[in-house]
Amino acid sequence: MRTITQFLKCTGIVCFMFTALLFSSCEDDSDEGTNNNNNSSLKGVWTRLPGPSGDRTDLAIGGIEGESSERVYMCEKQGSTAAGLYKGYIDGHYITWDAEYGLPDTYIEIVGGKLEFSYPDCSFCLVTDYERGSWGGDCGLLQNGGGGTTETTGQVMFWTQNDLGCGTITVNVAGNGGSITGYYSSGAPSCGAAYGANFTLPAGNYSFTASCSSYNWDGNVTVTAGGCFKMQLTQ
Repeated sequence: MRTITQFLKCTGIVCFMFTALLFSSCEDDSDEGTNNNNNSSLKGVWTRLPGPSGDRTDLAIGGIEGESSERVYMCEKQGSTAAGLYKGYIDGHYITWDAEYGLPDTYIEIVGGKLEFSYPDCSFCLVTDYERGSWGGDCGLLQNGGGGTTETTGQVMFWTQNDLGCGTITVNVAGNGGSITGYYSSGAPSCGAAYGANFTLPAGNYSFTASCSSYNWDGNVTVTAGGCFKMQLTQ
């Protein structure tokens, strides 16, 4: 098995991973012959939902204040092995990353309402899916939200640092339900963490309730535009 990190090591380039577990020996899944998308349909903010380790990536294509309409920003969330901001340019369906990162060109297209992100020159790399989303702010705020509109939503994540011995914890915020299915003993993870209860809401103050077989919680959380509020539930 090989990873993108191993691929880049082979070329003498600094290690980089887009997902926590990009592994396998898959074939190149891109099919340029069936692509009917145009460049404008790809623009906006896209989010790769959390993987097994809770990592998440935000992708902003165009609409970035002070940048050209073809500029692309990609934010690997804090907690990822390659956390940070990466920049490039889109031309048609290809993203060419700035040379300093040493990344292979990316091919993107919309399939079934989702954006497929792949590396045509990397035969062992998996295709990853992105959904329309919001820029989380881990790598700084986008003044125009990456899609031409000001960021108005933020994230809130509920988590525990140890096993409370009461099974799954259900959480409700503003009529939206979520679940805490595990814990993070080393400290608060990033918003979008796989074992946390995650919510994306308009900026504002919200009350919440949470419960499991042995405990009940309630309180308030504050969601800021482009921000990440972390609420730890304790015994």
